[in-house]
Amino acid sequence: MTRTQKERIEDSRRYAMETNYSDHLEYISLEENKAELNFSLKTYGENKVDFHKRYWNDIERVKDPVEDFLRWSDNKNDIADQFKSFYRIKNELGYEEAKEGQIKYIKKLGFVESKTSTWKNRFTHKLKVAELKDLFRQKAEAHFIEEVKAHGNYVKLLNQRSEDIRNREVFVNRVNFFHDFVSEFTLRNRSFKADIERIQLRIGQGDYESLAGTRDDYRFALYPKHARTSAFRALNYAKEWLMVYEPIINEIERLKTALNAPEQLKNMGYDNEVFTKWEHVDIIKLANFDYQGFLTFLLDFRLRFGIKPSGNKEALSGSQIRNYENDYKADEWDVFECISESQKYRDEKTYNERLNKMLENGEIYTISSAGRMAEIVEHTNYQYHKKNESLDRYKETPLIRVKVSDEQDAEIGRWKL
Repeated sequence: MTRTQKERIEDSRRYAMETNYSDHLEYISLEENKAELNFSLKTYGENKVDFHKRYWNDIERVKDPVEDFLRWSDNKNDIADQFKSFYRIKNELGYEEAKEGQIKYIKKLGFVESKTSTWKNRFTHKLKVAELKDLFRQKAEAHFIEEVKAHGNYVKLLNQRSEDIRNREVFVNRVNFFHDFVSEFTLRNRSFKADIERIQLRIGQGDYESLAGTRDDYRFALYPKHARTSAFRALNYAKEWLMVYEPIINEIERLKTALNAPEQLKNMGYDNEVFTKWEHVDIIKLANFDYQGFLTFLLDFRLRFGIKPSGNKEALSGSQIRNYENDYKADEWDVFECISESQKYRDEKTYNERLNKMLENGEIYTISSAGRMAEIVEHTNYQYHKKNESLDRYKETPLIRVKVSDEQDAEIGRWKL
């Protein structure tokens, strides 16, 4: 029996609570978000990662008071001028009343008037420029104690944020990998629907001659070559693709909730008129994404693409995709032979190649977990899940495991298998 929307949402919430990674976190305090309360985060099968903060807001810049003086000081006379300014500010004097004392002050520090200069009051020094800057810093820092301390804390925070951003990268990449895969379907779904509407409108307007011509390779890049020979063939291909894959798109939409997948960054919007960056997102939210569950699902989902000999293991996640006999063969499209948007112009690996590399490197810790798949499919494709149960498919599916870096830790981290 098909579940109601209310039942599905309740199951989703319960599932999200049951599969929370909270047991895999080591921390001093997750209630606060202060950099001094460092914590370590460990997810299933992985080494622990240290963090300073759960998330970072934009850091307000604090100027270096000494650097502000020396910013445009390229020669010895420039530095002499900065010593004059420092003398005036330190003694809280006006420009006129500070003049006499300024000259005495810099001469006491070893500055002398340049004999080669045609300009009056141009100063030089026996020390080198870099040494004079060091001398200025010593004098100024002793006066601007609070400002120097505030700038030091600012630099410390910047370094901590940089460390956290580097350490967050693996979690960000996992989320991006998931959304790259999902977008292969949603991009085509959106584009094909728009194309169908546009082409049908032009057919209604009687624009047959231009519609009969070859379609632009760039504008129609999502179509195979044979479907780009005319708008009519592109229309038929788009309709056929939607007929084949829209049920799968609905499953994948439900997969987002089943795996606790965060939204794409571009969908997280603005917060106080500041565009969201990945460091703004709570690392716990990223870590709670069930990445290994996604890989387990993905390997099983791959069985749905391609014709398998009779008797081979069927995909648990749903019925086989290539079971249509259509003229435009939209069902020959294979998402696993695509290159994700984030991989283009980088190593340019297909999803198949990326999965195979993970298998070779032992990065997928449970290749086929019947229990795990049962939970995911129950949420994403309840009707097929009941069919799996009635045919005992979950029981027949072997649990295949590959190497992990620390087998004991992996056993502790194993859940619901």
